Amino acid sequence: MAITPQHDRNNTMATTPTRRHFLQSAAGGVLAAATMPTTGLGSAPRFDVVIRGGTIVDGTGSRGSRNDLGIRGDRVAAIGNLADADTKRSVNATGRIVCPGFIDMHSHSDSSLLEDGLAHSAVRQGATTHVIGNCGSSPAPVGSPVRLAGHTLSTYGDFLKALQKNGTSINVCGLVGHNSVRRAVMGTQNRQPTSVELRQMQDLVDEAMRSGAVGLSTGLVSPPGIYSKTDEIVALARVAARHGGQYSSHIRGEASTLVQAVGEAIQVGREAGLPVQISHHKAAGRENWGTTGKTLPMIE
Repeated sequence: MAITPQHDRNNTMATTPTRRHFLQSAAGGVLAAATMPTTGLGSAPRFDVVIRGGTIVDGTGSRGSRNDLGIRGDRVAAIGNLADADTKRSVNATGRIVCPGFIDMHSHSDSSLLEDGLAHSAVRQGATTHVIGNCGSSPAPVGSPVRLAGHTLSTYGDFLKALQKNGTSINVCGLVGHNSVRRAVMGTQNRQPTSVELRQMQDLVDEAMRSGAVGLSTGLVSPPGIYSKTDEIVALARVAARHGGQYSSHIRGEASTLVQAVGEAIQVGREAGLPVQISHHKAAGRENWGTTGKTLPMIE
């Protein structure tokens, strides 16, 4: 749950774009039970926390509404007039927006969360979930064990166990990085993998997904990922797909080759059978301005 300053009460919610419908569904599912009439809760319902007087924006696309919000345990239990509600703690949110915590889909906080799981820089901005391991880079797997923040890491599972042991104040969704996987097996060599090396990389992705990773990421503008061909990425993405994962890509081009780069990301998703999230989607350079007029329809 995030409570943020309210700057414009007349424009609290814009129309939700089509490619964010999955967020609409998620937010709607979480809050469906919470929007029950408060009359059915008894004369003095007991809550752990009541957030009073804020403008609630629920993430479904509807306009914000001025209401109280009651929390019981780790669930939103009621939304409405809770003026007479019995609560352990009351928070005055007058003049502020109350909304589900923001999901930061592109974070590189892998190591910093291991160093300091309180994540003040995230929660103070309302972000309660970080998707880490972006751009093909994750702290593990590695070719030889390494020490990081007092932990010995070899596999991606080692990294997730270290995060869990230290604890974090935010939710974490980890992507296993293709650059890290490739480097663990092949170093930084500019060549294609042998069949044995490809199988080793697939095994590393499989270990990561079985340990709790949510998908595979690539960084196709930096070594060693830049040396890979599409077939290699598809082969690894298929492993993530078997576990219900996603594919997140810092695509291969952000200027004159943007159309081809977006096309490659879509191809990986189609051939591997998993959702695709594109990072750094832009048309850099004046001569390429307007190219997104071609790529956005490709994505939609």
